[in-house]
Amino acid sequence: MSGRRATRGPLSTYWLVQLACWLAYAAISVLALLPSLPLERVPGLLVIKGTRALLGLPISHLLRLVYLRVTARGGGPAPRLVAAIIGSVIFGPIWYVMSFLLAGLLLGAGQPFVWASVPHGSLDLSIALLGWSAAYFGWCYWRDAEAASQRAATAQAQSTRAQLDALRFQLNPHFLFNALTSIRACMLEDQARAREMVTSLAGVLRYALTPATSGDMPLREELDVVRQYLDIELARFGDQLIVGIDVSAEAEEQLIPGFLLHPLVENALLHGRRTTRGALEVSIQGTVRDAVLRLVIVNTGSLRPAALHDDLQSGAAGIGLRNVTERLAHRYPGSHVLRVSEGDGRVRVELELQLPVLAAPRDESAAVG
Repeated sequence: MSGRRATRGPLSTYWLVQLACWLAYAAISVLALLPSLPLERVPGLLVIKGTRALLGLPISHLLRLVYLRVTARGGGPAPRLVAAIIGSVIFGPIWYVMSFLLAGLLLGAGQPFVWASVPHGSLDLSIALLGWSAAYFGWCYWRDAEAASQRAATAQAQSTRAQLDALRFQLNPHFLFNALTSIRACMLEDQARAREMVTSLAGVLRYALTPATSGDMPLREELDVVRQYLDIELARFGDQLIVGIDVSAEAEEQLIPGFLLHPLVENALLHGRRTTRGALEVSIQGTVRDAVLRLVIVNTGSLRPAALHDDLQSGAAGIGLRNVTERLAHRYPGSHVLRVSEGDGRVRVELELQLPVLAAPRDESAAVG
């Protein structure tokens, strides 16, 4: 436990609390005696209690320095309690005598020093210092608990961010392998098409390797990289792949984690090709309704639960869906829905993210232009 951090700055929290504490002490002391004093003695009361509170600030600060030395040597609450008792007993009389002499100087001969009042007055101020010490130790305990809680929260956030980054970077070699396989298949047949695919791949990799994509970004940016990925697949499969994208402008401005939509689309193409006779159809829809961002990816074909289960357990084909499931659990605990269903010869993946998903700021200059 340490209060050293509290003394940094021109007017730190520690000194603000000190001032408030001793102002409150002076006010309570005056109000407690005010009803029983005649009016002519009120100025003297204000001077006495004011000087006592004024001296209480440096006295308590000296006592705090003693506590810091005791704390620096280690030990549990017992050494601090002993230091508080001894320190209060020693500083109480010093405080009383100093405040009495200062008040006497301010009031002149009308405030003679009475030695007989020292024991009783010292006891009162020693008790006041014990109360201050209890408040100080409580304040230090609160500060340390807050700091420990903040450190724990920071460590948890860093751990979660590391897990999310690890899951995200897991996608890159998987996607790169699939993309290079597609390009290789086209190189001998159509070099112009292969060059276009390489250009699209470069755009996807630029997106994947940008540090900013490890955080949240507008859905429209994710859609841009999805379109580039689909360009690669369309160049490879031609008429055998039909793609439709229908995402509302409101949905495009919502923030989502980078590379969240892409693996779902890649998964749709991969499994759809395996289970579709004829042309593969893939559609992407995005809407915002009732404070929910809803993304739907539909592909022709069948779910094949047994095969999908095997993929999720061991194969690369299921890495996209498994990855998204884990990332959502970390990023949106309790505020998302991911459903996979099958019907009418199609497979639907529905992702719902509970808002508020912060909207990305629009480019006003572009809007004006």
